[in-house]
Amino acid sequence: MMEKYLDITYQPSMSIFRHDGQLIGGPFSIKEGADDLPTPVSRPKLICALYEYATSLGISVTFGKRAIDYYETLETNRAGAITDQGERFEADLVIAADGVGSLSWKAVSKELTEPKSSGFSVYRVAYSTKRAFENPLVKKTFALHDEEDICHLYLGKNTHGIVLVSPEITTWMLTHKVNPAFISLQ
Repeated sequence: MMEKYLDITYQPSMSIFRHDGQLIGGPFSIKEGADDLPTPVSRPKLICALYEYATSLGISVTFGKRAIDYYETLETNRAGAITDQGERFEADLVIAADGVGSLSWKAVSKELTEPKSSGFSVYRVAYSTKRAFENPLVKKTFALHDEEDICHLYLGKNTHGIVLVSPEITTWMLTHKVNPAFISLQ
């Protein structure tokens, strides 16, 4: 699995820009084993790798179910989820990655925590690099060289954008401050 993980991590040539496109630093390489730098991973590739690994071990994966409750039984070392259709799924391990303030959070912390806005929002999108490079400006700006992926970080006041490009997937992320009038936690 570690070999597969290393295969799906980005190995980017990173450049940092101001919000107006002025280069601040880079390009510099982020290579495998750099202890002081994060290793970016493509979420779509990671999800596929985890799915493939689980199914290769004979673990069944069920999609299209809505969990409404989670439980854990310490005496039997079992955990489970209950769906809105009353189905019970039980296993040695339940991975419920639905975040703070969610139903699974209550099972872990024994209390339901209300989410609190950070005042920021993130927009993420990933699609094929082949499709992205149909746009000549995108292809020119994020051209791939020498087996390295591309990472551009754009910094602005109360915002930053990240573009990660590999031969297969292009991912765009924009973090921005949200107007408080538009925040609703209900």
